[in-house]
Amino acid sequence: MAPQFSTQLGGSMTFSASVTASMSATAAGVASQRPVVDHSPHKQPGTGPLGPLLLTTEEADSLEHLADSVMQQTLADYLHFRDVQKRRLHDEQWKEVRRQDNLVAFKEREAWRQQHQTLCTPDGRLEPVVCKTSVPTLLVLGALQGTLDDEMYGMHIDGDAAVKLRSSYVHDKIHDFRVLSRIRGASKSDPFRFCSVSWADLGNNGYGPFARKRDYCVVTSMGATKTPHGERVGYYVVHSVDVGTPTSAVGAAPMFRGTQLGLGFGTNAVAPETRKYVRAKGSMCWLKCELPNGSVELYMQGFFAPMGNAPEFAVVNSVLNAAMGLAQTSDTAYSKKIRWMLHDSVRTTRRCVLATAVLE
Repeated sequence: MAPQFSTQLGGSMTFSASVTASMSATAAGVASQRPVVDHSPHKQPGTGPLGPLLLTTEEADSLEHLADSVMQQTLADYLHFRDVQKRRLHDEQWKEVRRQDNLVAFKEREAWRQQHQTLCTPDGRLEPVVCKTSVPTLLVLGALQGTLDDEMYGMHIDGDAAVKLRSSYVHDKIHDFRVLSRIRGASKSDPFRFCSVSWADLGNNGYGPFARKRDYCVVTSMGATKTPHGERVGYYVVHSVDVGTPTSAVGAAPMFRGTQLGLGFGTNAVAPETRKYVRAKGSMCWLKCELPNGSVELYMQGFFAPMGNAPEFAVVNSVLNAAMGLAQTSDTAYSKKIRWMLHDSVRTTRRCVLATAVLE
């Protein structure tokens, strides 16, 4: 059943996320535990144009904790929206901007916006995001068809190739993607776990034919957790980090001592007008909660700042294209499974041919 909105007394909207799960659960494959930190000084395939970022264990832990804190705050906001607000949004604060299938997207009205959005840093500080374009908080709500396992498998990534494959299905407009440092991988207890520092080329994403390309450097984190009520929740976090910025006192060593991607940061900074990209900033978290009746509810919250001259409507439209693509990934999971079956069928056929040739 599609989400329903109705005007309530006091100018609020009620959101209903009731849906019947239509697909049977599919167990995800369990991947082996990956190294927590990559200390290799040499360039590895898929780790960025100029080699990997080298992180100490403490730095990797602080980034993982940063992503976890974003997820925990979003989870708290979701539970407040669901259990306290009873899925009601005030229409004085939120403006509906798009409906797609069972999803509804909102942006914060200008009168309710902060002067600047803020980003939490690995050392716990809040840094203002000063952008020429007004940056609203975005909210996507909805009910998803399929199971949580399928949604998580469709959304799951563990490297550059996995992102490119997923992008071909969800059309999130990512032109290039590099895992710069792998922090955490899958385990038996959390087969969808992945955390890394990543870089992406976002292109100009419809900002105009003469707009400069945007890129971003983020800590990406995904996995599964549980609510205080014991409900399973899958999460996906994308949160900007500042490559080359010291994490402690002035004069301290930069947190990221590896590649600067040739874009210029810190002591390697070049004039803004000569850079190939404009570094966008943002923080977004997707939550997919498995409800007691077997349905899956989506709650996505966050913001994206293009950090340059770009019309707000173009930025919001571009971000929602990606946000809604990542919101519904069960079809991507089915496509991944079919692709694996085809490849496995080819491998099996080749093995049979080789075995027959040996016997002859």
